[in-house]
Amino acid sequence: MFLSSSTLQARVPLARSNSVLRLSWILLVVGLPLWAHAADPAPSDNFADRPTFTILTGDLTGNSSAATREIDEPIHGGKPGGKSVWISWTAPANGIATFHTDGSDFDTLLSAYRISPGNTPELKRLQEVARNDDNPALAPSSIIQFGALAGTRYEIALDGRNGASGNFHLKWEFQSVSKPPPIILSTPEDRALKLGDRLEMTVNFVSTDSLKFSWFLNEGEIAGSESPTLIIPSLSTDDLGRYRLRIHIGDVRFFTAPIEIQVNSEGFTNALARDKLFDALDSPFESDDHHGGPHLQDLGVGVTRGFNGTQIFNTLYSTRDPSEPVHCGVGGGSSYWFAYSPPQDGQVYLDTVGSSYDTVLAIYTYTGTLTSYADLQEIACNNNGVGLGTASSLDFAALGGHQYLVVIDGVAGARGTAHLNYRVDVLQIPAVPQIQTPPPEKVALPGDTIRLQITASGSPPLRYLWAFGNTPMPQATNASFTLSNFQAANQGDYTVRVFSHIGSTNAPPIHVSLLVPPPLSVVPSGSNGVIRAFLPVGATYQLEYKDSLESSDWLPWGEPFPGANRVLLFTNFLSGSTSRFYRIRP
Repeated sequence: MFLSSSTLQARVPLARSNSVLRLSWILLVVGLPLWAHAADPAPSDNFADRPTFTILTGDLTGNSSAATREIDEPIHGGKPGGKSVWISWTAPANGIATFHTDGSDFDTLLSAYRISPGNTPELKRLQEVARNDDNPALAPSSIIQFGALAGTRYEIALDGRNGASGNFHLKWEFQSVSKPPPIILSTPEDRALKLGDRLEMTVNFVSTDSLKFSWFLNEGEIAGSESPTLIIPSLSTDDLGRYRLRIHIGDVRFFTAPIEIQVNSEGFTNALARDKLFDALDSPFESDDHHGGPHLQDLGVGVTRGFNGTQIFNTLYSTRDPSEPVHCGVGGGSSYWFAYSPPQDGQVYLDTVGSSYDTVLAIYTYTGTLTSYADLQEIACNNNGVGLGTASSLDFAALGGHQYLVVIDGVAGARGTAHLNYRVDVLQIPAVPQIQTPPPEKVALPGDTIRLQITASGSPPLRYLWAFGNTPMPQATNASFTLSNFQAANQGDYTVRVFSHIGSTNAPPIHVSLLVPPPLSVVPSGSNGVIRAFLPVGATYQLEYKDSLESSDWLPWGEPFPGANRVLLFTNFLSGSTSRFYRIRP
């Protein structure tokens, strides 16, 4: 069967006896249809217009580019979205429902809700049942699993991370169980602890009898973890990563949403490194002096004083976004991002010493609102800079409270336990850009190649943007600028702005003019006389002569001299000759 907007199907187990077959047909009559009709609609942008399905399995396709977000709509998948579509699904029996978006061509978010009783608008009465951003096995697609009660209606929302949109697949499967399934009420939040802290996590749910439990860390089952509560008395680096609780109900097994555990040496529980750039922005490391923020200390290096700390995390599930830059020019593919705001101005030192794999380290910043990777400005990067073979290090001038994005990538996609060590020396003050030597004016002959250059100081990296008059030149972004085939249309003022995330400055204009051959005039004075010529600044000139036009070479008369924007006089030009020819050239 072919559908224009979606393809829907249902599966009913084949039976070996007529009685079971008759039971299957009875189930079909009461609400387990095997297929959908061609008129069934696709997911809707508007919550009020969402279509309702009751089938066991489905596969909906569509495009969310024109979708919007409504007033009072919740945040799906726990992350900012903005391009959501909806369906309503009614459970045909008691069982475990699985919805997922693999096959979609953008970063999806997925949530399931129930509508609580009341008289307020339904969007205000949505109670979240399950949510997910990334399927650990198929990121950036999403997957949710939840216990569904027969006849209960669930509202399913598919959204795009940070407003992403495109072609989507929304698929689902259903496994029936003989008794009401467990209903998950809450799962622990991702968080960071200190090494040695006690870790306790509990999944709360409404349960039935005969359930079995087993906790998983990353891909490994934790021995003896047969309770919905997991306790680790003293956290170590081997305990970092993503935890999930697997629940058994009869022959059916399903996982709760993953919980990521990291280490922050300073006790910031919400400071987390993330697989995605924008997720890192949602869980930054920021100074908080009102709640026990980082404390100034003697770091034990001469007179150095500042702050230091470490973030430790597991990158097993790390990926690379297609539009993400190649950090430090090294092929990676397993990046983790950490949003870092130093407590004070100073020189920041970063390294990955202690990591279990070969790392690449880079630091970026941005101005205004970060909307894409194109807004990132690289400050520094390093690969294997510590001298230990695989660890990386870098340092840069930083402003207190300014947000920087640190990324650790793995060489050739390597993964493992990452150590991001950070230190701030507050005695090294960031320096704003300054122009060292104002550039001189220049003149050029038609067709010349000219090179304009300035010298600037300040905390690196410094960036440059040249302009001709009021017109920026996007291709001219270095301390020097070369212009070929100079013509009259190129005459004018050239300016350059020198900037960094610390500040900016503008160099004085460089006036470049086209050199017009200066006319020479002769004032007789006895047997010699005086040569007069107006010579503009910006070039050095040479007066040359020859005694006969038949002579092949011009000879220098005197030493070269700079232009002065005034009339220059040259005397004794005959020097005993009865006639002579002169010229001036730059």
